[in-house]
Amino acid sequence: MKRLLLIISLTFLVLSCNRNEATDNLLIIGVGFPHYDAARAIVGESNSVEMLLSPGEESHNYEMSPKDMIKISNADLVIYTGGDGDYWIESVLSSLENPPRSFKLFDAVEHVEEWHDHEDNEEDHNHQRDEHIWTSINNEIAIIEALSREIVALDSSKKEEYLDNANSYIEDLKELDREFKSLKVENTVVFASKFPFKYFFEDYQIPYFSIYESCAHEGEPNVKRIMEAIEIAKNGVAMIFDIEFGSPLLSALIANESGSEIRELNAMHNIRLTDFLNGETYITIMKRNLEVLKEFCSAN
Repeated sequence: MKRLLLIISLTFLVLSCNRNEATDNLLIIGVGFPHYDAARAIVGESNSVEMLLSPGEESHNYEMSPKDMIKISNADLVIYTGGDGDYWIESVLSSLENPPRSFKLFDAVEHVEEWHDHEDNEEDHNHQRDEHIWTSINNEIAIIEALSREIVALDSSKKEEYLDNANSYIEDLKELDREFKSLKVENTVVFASKFPFKYFFEDYQIPYFSIYESCAHEGEPNVKRIMEAIEIAKNGVAMIFDIEFGSPLLSALIANESGSEIRELNAMHNIRLTDFLNGETYITIMKRNLEVLKEFCSAN
């Protein structure tokens, strides 16, 4: 609600701002790290790609500033997921007199799986779409293919450069996909956090259990699921997992009770400032995830 009120209060300010159409280069805004990094892989250094979310900022706590509003109004292309949580960016775009083009990751993926969030013994189920589609490398390939076409449509003068960059990146993604397919994860991966890896784990048929029933679950997990996680971990699982900006207290509780070690799988909700400054990318972060899963396999 705070974000929506802020959007309304800033609408008149932004309506007075126009994009600078004199520049030869594109200004592309990625709302979060997955959106930003996909564009960066395609355009390289030839254009300006910026991320709306600051590195290190928790994505679910983001509040738009006047500076962000102006940045969006000046952009040539805005990239975002397009799920239920993105109502705010769509409100901003619809409020602009001359909005930039937009690209939704959801539009690039044909089959977006749905999951439901419910409490035990409740009849009402809240169906929502899992927004973490980029965690599937196959989805990421589809996103790069579609986004490269969108960028070429904006700037055909660099068509060959953009398509070459996209094709090279897709080959790297395919090689990464082959490496994950070579893994044989047989034991259940226990998440002591919310679970944004549904697409990824189903791609590679990796068994998992999370103390939260969905990534959109509000509040604390119920005691039953925490106890289930502890029992699974006690039965031969040497590691449990948390995510970036996750739940360290819950992870520590389950690890202490089960005698397991804690490892991180990075879902790229956002990127840490140190990783951003070190030039980490989707591929380098996924390679770290690969090494962590290899360690999990060798320890169990």
